[in-house]
Amino acid sequence: MNLEREYDVRGHTPGFDARREAWSRAALAFRSGAASAGRADLDVIYGHHPRHAYDLFMPEEDAGGAVVLFLHGGYWKRLDKNVFSHLAAGLNALGVPVAMANYRLCPEAEMCEIIGDVRQLAAHLARRLRRPLAVVGHSAGAHLAACLTATDWVARGFEADVILGGVGISGIYDLRPLLATSQNEDLGMSEVEAFAASPLLWPAPQGRSFALFAGGLESPEFHRQSRTLQAAWQGCGVDATMEILEQDDHFSILDHLSSEDGHLTQAVHRLCLQA
Repeated sequence: MNLEREYDVRGHTPGFDARREAWSRAALAFRSGAASAGRADLDVIYGHHPRHAYDLFMPEEDAGGAVVLFLHGGYWKRLDKNVFSHLAAGLNALGVPVAMANYRLCPEAEMCEIIGDVRQLAAHLARRLRRPLAVVGHSAGAHLAACLTATDWVARGFEADVILGGVGISGIYDLRPLLATSQNEDLGMSEVEAFAASPLLWPAPQGRSFALFAGGLESPEFHRQSRTLQAAWQGCGVDATMEILEQDDHFSILDHLSSEDGHLTQAVHRLCLQA
C-alpha cells in the first residue's frame, strides 16, 4: 500500500482551492448575517494563544439539548474556523447552538498540545453554557472529536456528561500510518507521540455514542480508519456506528452539514436530542 497516496486527500480530490474559496464566501455571508441579527458571539477567547478562539452561533429559538462544537480539518496544520461558519446554518435552523473553534496548528504546537487545546475549549464551553456538548469534526477535526469523546472528564473535575457524544467525518483515528508520509514533516510526530495521540488506542468511551462517516470516493485507508474505530469501540460496548456516503469525496461530504435537511445535519441533531 502506498500510504503517501492514500493520505493525500488533495490528490484524490482536485479543485480544493476553488471549493475553499466557495466555503469562505458562504461562511462570511452567514457570519455577517448572524452578527447583524445579534445571534453571533465572535472570536471569544478561551486560552492564551491567538488561535484559542471560537465563534458561537445561536439559533433564533433555542430548542435546548446539547450544544454542537465543530472542529475543522486541515491536517492539524492549516485552515481556520472562518472557512466553515456556514456549516452552523442547518443546525441553527433546528434550534441548536453551534460553536466553531480554532486551535493551535503544527508545527508550532505538537499533536498532544493540540488535543490539550480542544480539551481546554470543551471545558470552557461546559462552564460557560452549562449544557452537554455534541462534538463534530471533519478530517483532522474528526480525530480531535474522537479524542474529546474518549476523554475521562470526571478525572478532570467535571460531571460525566460534558461530552454527550460525537460525530467523526472522514477522520484519522490511528496516527501511526502518518509517520511514513510527508504529512509528518510538519506534524513532527515521534512513534511515541503518534501512539499517545491516537484515540483508537485509548480506552473506549463508555456511556457516549460516536457516529462515523466517510465518503465513498475517499481512499481505502480513510474507510479503514473509520471502520477500525467503529469496530473497536462497538466491541467494547460503545454505541458506535459507521456509514459510507457513496457519492462523496473528502470535501464534498461536508455539504451534508450545510442545510437543515442534510444527512449529517440530521445525524448531529439526533445526537443533540439525546441530552
